[in-house]
Amino acid sequence: MKRVWCSTSADMPTIGVASVNTKKFRATIEKAGGVGSWSRIILPFDVEKSWGARGRLAVKGRLNGANFQSSAMPLGDGKHFMVVNKALREAAGAAIGDTVQIEMLPDTAPRAVDLVTATTSCGRSVYDVLCIGSVARASAARSAVAVSGDRVSAR
Repeated sequence: MKRVWCSTSADMPTIGVASVNTKKFRATIEKAGGVGSWSRIILPFDVEKSWGARGRLAVKGRLNGANFQSSAMPLGDGKHFMVVNKALREAAGAAIGDTVQIEMLPDTAPRAVDLVTATTSCGRSVYDVLCIGSVARASAARSAVAVSGDRVSAR
């Protein structure tokens, strides 16, 4: 199953760390509150001052040497966080509560999603949801009205 929001693919191009924009830091993986078992790291620097972004920012880098492509998202208090999913934790040999080494920089490459193979959180094909859902809605709309000459009326 492909995840639209994060990738830890082994065939991802090597992330260069020679960029001036690269931040190297250590952070602790923490369990985030709410439903589920997702985890995150809090970025220990000001994303707006460093990279000029106040909102969500596409990022890439390495966590304990494991490549990632993700997003830095605002917490609402001026800080940003990044989700560290199970696949990335496993690739990095890390667990919730571990302190990890991170190299991160903005990801300016366009992000493409293969809608035919991507899946929703409930496992349904995004393509099927968009296409079949559109056909079903159009069919329902057509059967809800009657067209006679230049007159349209509800059935």
